[in-house]
This record gives sequence, structure tokens and C-alpha cells, in this order.
Amino acid sequence: MPVAEWYLKTYETSQDGTKIVIDPATVAGLKGTFGQALFFLYSISEKENGRVLQRLLSLEGGIGWSGEADYMAKLLIPSQVVRSDGRQLGLQVPITDIQIEAIEEARKGDRVIFTISFSGLAFVTPLASAQEAVPNQRGYTRPQPGLTPVQSSYPAQFVIEREHWLTILQQLGAGT
Repeated sequence: MPVAEWYLKTYETSQDGTKIVIDPATVAGLKGTFGQALFFLYSISEKENGRVLQRLLSLEGGIGWSGEADYMAKLLIPSQVVRSDGRQLGLQVPITDIQIEAIEEARKGDRVIFTISFSGLAFVTPLASAQEAVPNQRGYTRPQPGLTPVQSSYPAQFVIEREHWLTILQQLGAGT
């Protein structure tokens, strides 16, 4: 299974921003007192994009699946703080039995195809070399330091193979 990648960018920049990478083979199901959740391990690659250094502080988003139109309600990824201590990063996404049934109906015994989009909050630090004004959709601006919203340009396809999905369903306690 290939890994999936998203680039989270500020509205003003058109260059690559913070890269989020998730390997579908690491997705797990969690079941506890307060319900079920999908667990997505992810890694972050923060790099200078020529004008700013962007450090991701929080991450959220939405998950759709094959058969659902883009305008339909999605499985919501609640906003979660991004760890800065170097420990493993993971997103917990609550999921209900009804949502599991809808995904099962859409996959028809095959693999699961999700579309995932991310957004979040980042701290942006302009680089010393970025003092000149830069054109963007709102005119010319200089990069400003501070908190700013970031988002992925488009939802990326995320595929969980059939056998791994069956393991996740078992971890969620689905069908019991």
C-alpha cells in the first residue's frame, strides 16, 4: 500500500508547506468505554518554503469514502494538538456503528477508499530573506509572523486494503 501525502499551506503561499504522511498499513481501530475510533499514525515534514518557516500546531479534517458525494457529511477528524516532543503522532477519529455500516456498504467486500482533507493551525515565521512584497490572491503582502490557518489544497485518496480493513473492524469490535 503506498503512503498518502498532503501539503498544508497558508492561503497566501502557493509553495509547498508542511507535509503530512500516513501509511495505510499503520491505521488501527480502537474501542473503549467512550466509543470507537480509527487511529491514524502520521509523520510531519516541516520545511522552509522560501519565504516562511511553518510549524504545525493543530490538525483536523474530514474523511469521505467511495460512493459519497463531496458535499455529503463526512467522518470528522476533531482538532488535535500536534506533539512537539518528538513522540509518535496519531489522530483519533471517532466512528459510530452506523458510519461503519455505511463504509461497509460502499466498499462491497473490497478495499476501503477514503478521501481525506486536512486543515489546522500553524505558527509562521518569516525568513530574513523574505522582506520583499510577494504577489498573492489579495494583492502584494509581506509574510507576517504569527498564527495562521493552513489547509490541504485538495483531498487525497487513501486506500486501506481489504485484509487490513478486516483487522481494523475486529479491533473496533464491529459485528459483535
